[in-house]
Amino acid sequence: SLKEHSPESWWRMGDDDDAGGTTIRDLGVVSTTELVSNGEFAANITGWTDESTGTGSIAWNAAGYMELIGIGLSHRGRASAGFSTIVGGAYTLTVTIANLANGGTYLGNTAGGTTITNNATSGNGTHSYSFVALATTTYVTFVEAGTGTAQIDNVSVKQDNLVLNGGFDSDTIWTKG
Repeated sequence: SLKEHSPESWWRMGDDDDAGGTTIRDLGVVSTTELVSNGEFAANITGWTDESTGTGSIAWNAAGYMELIGIGLSHRGRASAGFSTIVGGAYTLTVTIANLANGGTYLGNTAGGTTITNNATSGNGTHSYSFVALATTTYVTFVEAGTGTAQIDNVSVKQDNLVLNGGFDSDTIWTKG
């Protein structure tokens, strides 16, 4: 049986006199399952759709990243990928961006869509963005809207908080015995 052991919200499984009872604390588990296909770009950009406008484009660089080639606002380099999500599920997107002139990262229910955000990242560097899925398929879109060649690498999306109330902040979900 689960017994609340302290006001710090941790629980012990076993009888009161069971010194070897198992202590449970902070079960907010993050999935190790990668939801984005080919986010490392080790050999190609397979799985990514070219959503570029005008003469903008995307390309694979042999150094192991995806390039977004933009030639201004009318010629944007844009790449999208969809992945399966659970409506209401919490997720984290992580990406490394370099040489971005003027662009961003969109998350939405369609390729290029912004129903979740049109500003998941800002500028160059490694970014993480937490979001809640609104549909069973979510899309990430990277955009270079300036004149330049942005580099996209290490794209990852993983589900967060696989256990509801894993921090034991309330006892409304868990049954105490």
